[in-house]
Amino acid sequence: MAVALLRGTVAPSTIVLAHLAVSAAISASAAAILLRTGSSLLIHLALWTFAAGPFGAVLAASLIVFDGAGHGRTADRAFGDWLDEEIGAHDLGPVGRLRDDLLDGRLRSTRRGGVRPLRDALDGSDRAAKFEALARVGRAFDPALCPVIHAALRDGDPSVRVLASTVLAKLQAGHGREIAALQDAVACAPRDPAAWVTLARARLGLARSGLVKPLQARAELLAGLEAAEQAALLAPDLPGVEALRRALEAATPPADAVS
Repeated sequence: MAVALLRGTVAPSTIVLAHLAVSAAISASAAAILLRTGSSLLIHLALWTFAAGPFGAVLAASLIVFDGAGHGRTADRAFGDWLDEEIGAHDLGPVGRLRDDLLDGRLRSTRRGGVRPLRDALDGSDRAAKFEALARVGRAFDPALCPVIHAALRDGDPSVRVLASTVLAKLQAGHGREIAALQDAVACAPRDPAAWVTLARARLGLARSGLVKPLQARAELLAGLEAAEQAALLAPDLPGVEALRRALEAATPPADAVS
């Protein structure tokens, strides 16, 4: 085709149409193979062919061969699938966390002195260790791990502070969604004492989590106390409701003690 173009026996428009037709054929084949096998090899071939014609096709084929990609390598799992598996593992409770530790390679036999506490990962200048510590807290939060977040919020590295703020916001949003759902349940069944008890416990949990400031924690405790008292009015003999009410009262600080 190049020789014919130089000799003038083929019009440039014909060459362009032929180039586009070949590129379209390769692109259609690449899309079909990608959907069927997950392999993106022909996608690169189509792009190089469209951009540089036959020379691009030769270059793309050479890169595929020299890269060792001609073995039918398929694309990695989607990130969403991995995330769903991680969430499912944590929903399993301690067993899921044990599975997660095994998969991450963090479970090993060693002397107690060789185990580095999670908060100690925030000491020094190892940014990767700090990121990993915050990721672990975000994936499997426990109130005892809250000091890790607060320490990271004061870190000298801006990127660590940003990640800590993101983790904190994510955890707060999760508690907020849970409480909102429980409030909807109470609104749908206002005569159900169990719904009020569940709401009161959720508010107590958020107040004790360390994720909110003292003023908001006190507000959550007061709202939880109202929910517990409502449950006590509906079912005075309901097991645990009186103990929950006393726990909320004991945890609620006076207004002048909160700044």
